[in-house]
Order: sequence, then structure tokens, then C-alpha cells
Amino acid sequence: MTFSHYYDHSTPLFFRLKILKLEDLVYLHTSLFMYDFHENNLPSIVNHYFVPVKQRYPYNTRLASKSSYSLPKARTNYGLLSIKFVGTKIWNSVDESLKKLRRQIYEVLVC
Repeated sequence: MTFSHYYDHSTPLFFRLKILKLEDLVYLHTSLFMYDFHENNLPSIVNHYFVPVKQRYPYNTRLASKSSYSLPKARTNYGLLSIKFVGTKIWNSVDESLKKLRRQIYEVLVC
């Protein structure tokens, strides 16, 4: 397809072909899932998945002033790879200005 050598790095090839790698696709769709959760665009079955920091702690913290969710406890690799843990980490790492954008603009900026 690109006639590149077998040992060439894949990242520049993906960038040149404008293709997202699998880990980037997972990151994108997890962040879109979190955006939909934050905007209440998901079914009610997932309403208990994420707890806002404001709801968990009665006092004002740095995370409570932002639209962040509290990180659940995870003791196993299964827990560390769950949507509850990974989604919370991704959402809390996104800049506050991006969290307020509409979905179409958010999709463009995350890519």
C-alpha cells in the first residue's frame, strides 16, 4: 500500500494515510462515551457508572470546581481496564474548555 520497508515505524505511516491506530480509536470512543454520559445522552442503565466529585465530597476541591468524576477503586487489572476507570481518567484529563463544546467540534479536536 505504501511500499515502505518492513522495519519502518508505523506511526508516520498512519499519520500520512490519515488513519487512527487502534489505541487512538479506543481513546476517541471512550472520550465520546464520557461526553455522552456527561450530557445525559445515554440510557439510564449507565447513570450509576460515574460519580461526580461534587456528589462524593461535601467540601470544595480542585476537581469539584471542574466537571470531573471521582476515580473508582480498582485492585485488579480487570478493574484498571474497565470503562468506569479508564473513562474517568480520560474525562478528567481532558481540558475544561473541550468538555463544554458540542459533540461535532469535540470529535474534531480529539482526533
